[in-house]
Amino acid sequence: MELLNEFEEMEHQCLEDRKTEAIEKFKTLNELFATTKQETRRIRNKLEDDSRLLLQESEKLKAACQLNLEKMDYNLYILKNRESENIQKKNRLKRLLVRLQDRFTEKSCLLRLKIENGKRQSDKMIKEIYRFEELLATIGKRTLHMASSDYNKYMDLWVGSEEIMREKVLHLLESERFIYETQLAIDFQAPDLKVFDRRPVEIESFLAKKRKLPQQSNSIQIIMVKTDKVNM
Repeated sequence: MELLNEFEEMEHQCLEDRKTEAIEKFKTLNELFATTKQETRRIRNKLEDDSRLLLQESEKLKAACQLNLEKMDYNLYILKNRESENIQKKNRLKRLLVRLQDRFTEKSCLLRLKIENGKRQSDKMIKEIYRFEELLATIGKRTLHMASSDYNKYMDLWVGSEEIMREKVLHLLESERFIYETQLAIDFQAPDLKVFDRRPVEIESFLAKKRKLPQQSNSIQIIMVKTDKVNM
């Protein structure tokens, strides 16, 4: 019996160690999920700040362009009033105006290219963010599935080990009874085996759920048969 108790303790300790290891793995996966989510949120905030800065720069450039246009209109007005007094100055200012227009066109083209590049990069980063969010959702679902699978494996292992232990104990008691009655000619008193009926609460609830599944499937089949009869 001492060997049996030691074996039971070793079996229980092994199961507890495996349970602790499964819980630690689950915690590690949760921490990884939280870290990835925070990093994704930080990247999204950074992209929003960059977009805001680009919009501010665009507004500044628009204001500068508007100011330049107003200045040019004023210069043209002055030139028209002084055309009769100084034709050379007017021609020089016209050339200056052409240069300013060329620079304005060049700057506007560069600005348009920058805005288009910024939009493309922003769209690309937004797609990456959506992809990361979908990846995080998939990882969360896989984590839950793995935890449920490990729990079911642990419970099945417990039940299987319990059945194996019960068979070994019964075999051992049958051997002792044979030795007592045939070799020693003494009545054999079997010990109380109710200890095998005492299980942890988690095991009892798992077995109860497992028993309900066949009953639910049978009830569904009965309802389907009754429905078919009614339809006939």
